[in-house]
Amino acid sequence: MNFLIGVAVIASITLATNADLVSLTAMRNATLYPSADGSVANGAGQYFFAGRTNGDLIRRGLVQFDVFSAIPVGATITGARLTLNISQSNGGDREVSVHRALNSWTTGASDPTDHSVGH
Repeated sequence: MNFLIGVAVIASITLATNADLVSLTAMRNATLYPSADGSVANGAGQYFFAGRTNGDLIRRGLVQFDVFSAIPVGATITGARLTLNISQSNGGDREVSVHRALNSWTTGASDPTDHSVGH
């Protein structure tokens, strides 16, 4: 399973107060590559990768949103939707799991000129 996901990531959150809809654009993103100390990341490019490559390597895509500055204090979030646009895949439907990041992460300075390197 491999994906190349564009940075045009938008999260929509529905608030209970007046049924307002808030759309958030990603603040930053990165791809984490397997390494002994977890320090290898690509965050300078326009793409991030998630899933397993054709070479059976794992790529972890990270996306950060500034939710707290967009949501009024005391508001209740009743629903959320994350939209990811896949620009390259090895075919077929894919599932992507979403998890809360519990540790800080860096975007890294790497910016491959060929976005196919994630495969």
